[in-house]
Amino acid sequence: MGTTVQKYRIERLIGLGGMAAVYAASDRRRQRVAMKFLLERYSDDSAMCRLFRREAYIANRVGHPGAVRVLDDGVDDASCPFLVMPLLEGETLRRRWERLGPHLRVAEVAVLAADALEVLAFAHTKGIIHRDIKPDNLFVTSTGHLQVLDFGIARWPESQGTATATGRTLGTPAFMPPEQALGEQKKIGPHSDCWAVGATMFSLLSGEFVHQAETTGGLLAAAASKHARSLAGVAPELPLPVTQFVDKALAFDIADRWQSATEMREALLSVFGEALASPISEIATSLRAEIAAELSPAMGDTLSQETLHPKGKRQSLSSAGTGAPESWRRFIWAAAVGTAISIGGAFAARAYQRSISSKAAPESKSSTLSVSSLMSMTQLPISSTCNTEAQTQYRAALAAERSADWLRAHYHFQRAAASDPTCPEAQLQLALTSSIMEPIPEARKRFHLALSVRDALDERGRGLLDAYVPRIATEPADRDEWARRLDALATRFPQDAQILLFAGLAQMHTASEQGHEQALNFFTRAVTIDPLYADAWQLRSGALEFLDRYDEALEGIDKCIEIAPGAADCIQERIRILSATGQCQAIAPEVRRLIALVPTNSQAYGMLANALSIQDAPLESIKATLQQEYNTDSSSYREGVFAIHMAKLAVLVGDFITAEKLASKGLARLEAYESPSLTLEHLALLGFKADVLLEMGNNAAAAEVAQRFFLRKDALTDGFWMDSGEPFLLGVLFRQGRMSRSEWRTSTEAWKKRAGTNFTRHQMWAFQWGPVSNNPELAAEAWAERPPSGANTLLPGQSPDYRTSAKLTEGRIALAVGDTAQAAASLGLASSHCDPLYSALDNTRAHYWLGRTREALGDVDKACDAYRVVLARWGNAKPASVTAKDAKQRSRALACGP
Repeated sequence: MGTTVQKYRIERLIGLGGMAAVYAASDRRRQRVAMKFLLERYSDDSAMCRLFRREAYIANRVGHPGAVRVLDDGVDDASCPFLVMPLLEGETLRRRWERLGPHLRVAEVAVLAADALEVLAFAHTKGIIHRDIKPDNLFVTSTGHLQVLDFGIARWPESQGTATATGRTLGTPAFMPPEQALGEQKKIGPHSDCWAVGATMFSLLSGEFVHQAETTGGLLAAAASKHARSLAGVAPELPLPVTQFVDKALAFDIADRWQSATEMREALLSVFGEALASPISEIATSLRAEIAAELSPAMGDTLSQETLHPKGKRQSLSSAGTGAPESWRRFIWAAAVGTAISIGGAFAARAYQRSISSKAAPESKSSTLSVSSLMSMTQLPISSTCNTEAQTQYRAALAAERSADWLRAHYHFQRAAASDPTCPEAQLQLALTSSIMEPIPEARKRFHLALSVRDALDERGRGLLDAYVPRIATEPADRDEWARRLDALATRFPQDAQILLFAGLAQMHTASEQGHEQALNFFTRAVTIDPLYADAWQLRSGALEFLDRYDEALEGIDKCIEIAPGAADCIQERIRILSATGQCQAIAPEVRRLIALVPTNSQAYGMLANALSIQDAPLESIKATLQQEYNTDSSSYREGVFAIHMAKLAVLVGDFITAEKLASKGLARLEAYESPSLTLEHLALLGFKADVLLEMGNNAAAAEVAQRFFLRKDALTDGFWMDSGEPFLLGVLFRQGRMSRSEWRTSTEAWKKRAGTNFTRHQMWAFQWGPVSNNPELAAEAWAERPPSGANTLLPGQSPDYRTSAKLTEGRIALAVGDTAQAAASLGLASSHCDPLYSALDNTRAHYWLGRTREALGDVDKACDAYRVVLARWGNAKPASVTAKDAKQRSRALACGP
């Protein structure tokens, strides 16, 4: 205890088993995690080490919020491998069974088994069979949801008989189906996990194991040769349909069992719902609230160390009277092994948890909503007319959104709406997430579907839908009206955390000077109402970042990550803050952490490529990372994204010919496979191609590209985001004499109106004037119109190249008008920001103009340093770089040397 392994400080032992030990630990940022170490005696066993390490890959590959992810891995000083996982708050199902036993309530077993089957169904679609489902590996969190743990012996498509390869029988005999006990690996499939779920339900409902034996070998032999006992004979008090359901799961012959987790889950919802005379979704809502009140953070920490007697007397694990046979302890791992036990997340006071648990979430439009009562994400209502699957998916989506995982939330809302197209709340929430997650045309389709069921929504839902009309259903979007309506809705529902969050989000996109201050107020109110609302913590940090309150922003985003260690959005926000504050070398580890969490996040690979370019990694490594970005991107934009990122990489090393060819290839592919009409992807590629041609000195060709845009620009519609490429191309036309000054001014002013609040005032000014700032007269005019700007010139979520471009423009114009102090400050920021790949052209030019500024200030050494960066990238460019030519001449004049 107290020692440090790599960047993790060991705090205490959580659990010890036959193969591994689990410890609570914290990293350098004091983020609490769980570390699972393979025992030292196995460190020389290559098969066991390989089996141990593969858990990280398989667990992350599942990709369901109910499957615990592995955040990191490594090897300690004794050559023992370890895995790092979130520190969950709550207790294993085995410990819960021991604590509350000898058996659990039917309703609780039904809800938790349904959770487990949903995760398994998700895993099975990817060819992953868990092979070790048991109460030890099912974890009940303090929110009342179930997490599936320990994919260490799971089978997946690429594995080649891992269990037999090790020469060991892997699994737990008490919960092992016959084919697994017999070692018939080819017969193991989804039905095998279904058997294990059935065995778990058998034990939880009866207090006994399926088979009875005194030794591990005896249990293994019984599992391989004997039919399961009927649950009705062990627990005759249970409803007959319930016992028949479990008995079918435990059939000895595979053909007689449930064949898939999906089939078994659907049957469970039907059978148990009928037996309990209430839909399982309704039972789940009250049960989760009850568990949330029961498993407070303090209690969860206690349970991670010892078994708590039902009457409150604490006993050690080895001596607790649990009603489970002693043989359990002889061959099954201790409660916490293979898992992470506590999610740090200690933001919610126990009083708050009690207050929300006493309020059942309204389940139908006839429910009365009190506008003065606390409303967290998990309490949002859903109509009782929605089918069971829609309600289940809806609840999963709300939990994901609360945890700042909009990707999974959107996925579950899609499933809810597809399961029941008439479910009004599912259609409403899907429309809202679509406005963030999908292109505006698709979002509008979703929104019109939500409008079609508007009358079925309650007062809250109708108000929320109406508030989004000016945001989604108008062209162009009226963001000020969107914010005004949400502000009014937040006044009507002042304790509704989601409405407060949306009201803050809208304020961040208004033209108001106080928008971000008002947004900060909304987000702060949201986290006060629901301290575990990770999404609100993330957006609050974004507002603080915009207000240049970086320390507070970082503190808030760390809270978000502590609440939801798997929240990819929060980690991405942390990366943006590190970039904004110039902590470039700290970015790569964070990006790798993000990839470990969400291996399918294509953007993360692009971020890693940028981080590698900061570290001057080999070109082939960066190329391979961009290829991974392409391989994991399933969107219709992946061709364009890949083309422009590879083109930017070519620019970074001075290969302008390749960069121009890639941009042209990307444009051709868009027009061949997408549409000849102008899209934002076209605009980005056209702007980039023209800029590369300018750097090559081919101004006439750049003007032709710009003309191509100008003749088609009226086809461009206003979506949620606009691009800075339009004013750049207009500037190219003006500089090449193809547009008069009045035409240029009229066109750029029209762009500003269309772009609305997609940019900060400083960005808008920079993008309008930057392309023409080589003209001294226009530079002076631009400087007179410059708005006030702080150090931060990014809206939350924006690409960092916007910041570099804006600061570059400000610095260039400041130098042109003789304000060298401002030029040095702005160009220093533009050149130091952590985006050499994203801003391949502007970042290098920023160093050039910084060198010019240092010359003007008489600082020869720093001027030379700046020119060296330019020449290292573009000194040998083919064709020659216009910028590098001048940098080379100036470097020689200053006698800079190599």
